[in-house]
Amino acid sequence: QVVEVDEVELVRRGGVGMNTRVRGPLKAVSEERIRVGSVWILRSDLIPEQQVLFYKDQNELSRTQFMHRKQIELRRTRKNHFLSRFNAIAGKLYEANNYASHEGKWLPKVQILDIMLAAKKKEATVAMKPVVEETVFLENGYVRYEDEWVPNRIAEERKLKAMLARQNGAAAEGETAIPDEALGEPVNGSDIPPQAPKPPSEAPDQAPPESDGLFDEAQ
Repeated sequence: QVVEVDEVELVRRGGVGMNTRVRGPLKAVSEERIRVGSVWILRSDLIPEQQVLFYKDQNELSRTQFMHRKQIELRRTRKNHFLSRFNAIAGKLYEANNYASHEGKWLPKVQILDIMLAAKKKEATVAMKPVVEETVFLENGYVRYEDEWVPNRIAEERKLKAMLARQNGAAAEGETAIPDEALGEPVNGSDIPPQAPKPPSEAPDQAPPESDGLFDEAQ
């Protein structure tokens, strides 16, 4: 196809001589290439925005895509305009019928009240849980031992096992471990434990009693 156009100017976007500017009269257009002045340019070296200027099929495709985008924009504009007017009118209608906006939705005020009460109840439950938990466990014979609620009997057994383990560890190191319960209370505030009396064999020698003279002559 031979065409005559006064002058064409474009930049090659691909192939040999990419990014070079070509300027001159448009001499020919074929399915595979165009001729600008004395320069032949492959169609594949032209970007779609350039091809629409020379090829009818690309031009029609571009027009179709353009119209499609415009229709989408028009529908979006109409929808936004409708929603804006609807929200302005609907807000008054909802409020007149005991509705209120809650988290982006129009809900009956009674339902919103139930939602708020449920949230407050949940907060109160979380806050009161430690207090209620302690009262219930203590009333049922449980104690807090090592960050755990256990029956008092179990806690005492664990304490005893821990004490025996400490004693065994001290004995293994050559120390004498004596339970605190075996030491007793000091006498009169003294730190010296009471001592047992010495046996008679360890008592100091005593002089025999003096004779009153009644039986000296008989002896």
